[in-house]
Parts: sequence; C-alpha cells; structure tokens
Amino acid sequence: MKISLTLITIFISSAVILSGCKEKGHAQEFSYGVYENGKYINKFLGFTLDIPERWYVDSEDELKKVMGELEKDDSFNEKGKEIIKKGKVRSADLFMAQLNNPYTFEAIINPSFVINAERIDDVKPIQNAEDYMRISRRNMQAMVNEPVIFQEAARVELNGNQFDRHTIENVEYGYKYKTTQFCEIMNGYAVIFTLSYANEMDRKELVKCLSSLEYKD
Repeated sequence: MKISLTLITIFISSAVILSGCKEKGHAQEFSYGVYENGKYINKFLGFTLDIPERWYVDSEDELKKVMGELEKDDSFNEKGKEIIKKGKVRSADLFMAQLNNPYTFEAIINPSFVINAERIDDVKPIQNAEDYMRISRRNMQAMVNEPVIFQEAARVELNGNQFDRHTIENVEYGYKYKTTQFCEIMNGYAVIFTLSYANEMDRKELVKCLSSLEYKD
C-alpha cells in the first residue's frame, strides 16, 4: 500500500494532544463506530455520515499502518513525537477514506477524509470547538520545526451544522496541497474531520461528504 504525502500529514489532527493534562483514557462506552452500506455510524458520538461507495475505505489494520508511519515521520521534532505517543491514551483514529484506491493510484496526492476524536471533558480551558482549535494550532506549531501557516480560521456552517475550521497549506517535494480541519464537540470529545486535497474539485467532493452529517440520538 502506497502512503502518499497526504496520508502522512492528515493525522496531525490526532496529535494535537493537550500534553499538560493527565493521561485520561476513553469513556467506558466509547465506540470507534462502524462503516456499513455506504454510511459511517457512530452511536456513541451520535452522528452518521454518507460515504460514497466509490471511495476506498481503509480497514482497521490499514489505519494502524498509517499511524505507524506517522510516528516515524521526520517532519515532527522530538517533542512532537512524544506528544503523539502520549496522545494514544486520549485520542482515537476513527475512520479514513480515500477518493482513489491507494494500491492503484499513481499520483502523489490522494485526497482523503479522516475522522479523529480526543477526549476533552476534563480539560477546563476547553469549553467549545473554538477553544480546542485555538489550542491545537498552538500545539501543532510546537510539534514541528518549520512554521505552520493557518488560514481560514472561522466558525462555519455546513448544511445546518456548525463547525470550527482552519486550513493548512502544504508544499512537499514540489507538490502543493491543503489540509482543512473541521471540529465540533460531541459527548465530551472534540471530533475532528480532516480533509486533504490538491484541487477545488476534490475539496468540494470532500466537503459534500461532511455536509451529509446528521446527528442521531
């Protein structure tokens, strides 16, 4: 399985752990959710998403493999790698889908859609998604040696649902692409939807997927 540049960088969302907090694990009833019949369903967090069946949905083992690659990535400094390790206790990588089959796709940037969650119900400075994203930007900057430029930081609405959002523009090996993260608080967790893409057409397709989010009791 080829790991594209996009797949290495998108998981920065799961590495924005509040390292000053105690390492509190997941709630007893926490669920990673399931993918079935073209839908991602997470009853614990209380939402569903429509996932186009033509997309490639990564298996649990494939998701773990990508995370293993992340820990070896030289883009992170020693502090960043330590935060990633600590973050395994509080955060979870729930889902990943790619617009193209990674085993046959030849280009470098394979657009992708990732869902991560981090437990925050015991973190007093965080009252909402805006707080979480502000702290995550500070922590992400501390994890790497090169400056991270955040764009489009704002509260936005997609199909009636509210999210906090920011975008990172990346250039590696001459290839430009963007990573846009949307965040909302659900059942004591910051849930982060990370969209990585190289052009406007792919961005629109990824955003259309996120716009299908429905909250379920």
